[in-house]
Amino acid sequence: MTSLRPPLPLHLFVDDRAELLERWQQAFDGARAAPLAAAKKVLRSGQVAAVWVRLPAKQAALRRLQAVVDAAGPTPVLVLADAPHDDQALELLSMGVRAYINTHAAAPLLQRAWAAVDAGGLWVGEGLKRRLALATTRAGVAIGPTVSAAALAGALEKQSEVSGRFLVKQGRPP
Repeated sequence: MTSLRPPLPLHLFVDDRAELLERWQQAFDGARAAPLAAAKKVLRSGQVAAVWVRLPAKQAALRRLQAVVDAAGPTPVLVLADAPHDDQALELLSMGVRAYINTHAAAPLLQRAWAAVDAGGLWVGEGLKRRLALATTRAGVAIGPTVSAAALAGALEKQSEVSGRFLVKQGRPP
């Protein structure tokens, strides 16, 4: 009896040398690498879940990246930067890129970045997150609803109570 499993979503890694790093293979079974010209053909197949573009340190690659974003259509584009920089991340996000991550990130981090993008979000590095949070704080932008001190104290008390019950259930003192 033959198993009719659906094919794994294809993660396409666009690299000038069509090199598929081991950590990319570890993160995504069945991942494929292709140079830009071949990647466009694979994208037309409709089988690609995500396009990961390796961005070399040289700036000239940015122009080619726009061609990938355009060819990808609704397929999310994630950038793997050989020399990551926050300003470049912001520029690429404005081009429609959904994630910006170091080329040599470990497989679990690549998987978390993909999970965020697959859920409709964006992925950027911790440094850029801190920079954005600091900028919104300085600008006086409220992130989320404002909460009174009394409401916060009540929520923390409730959280402590629930945690204590969990620990007791586990046979440990709260």
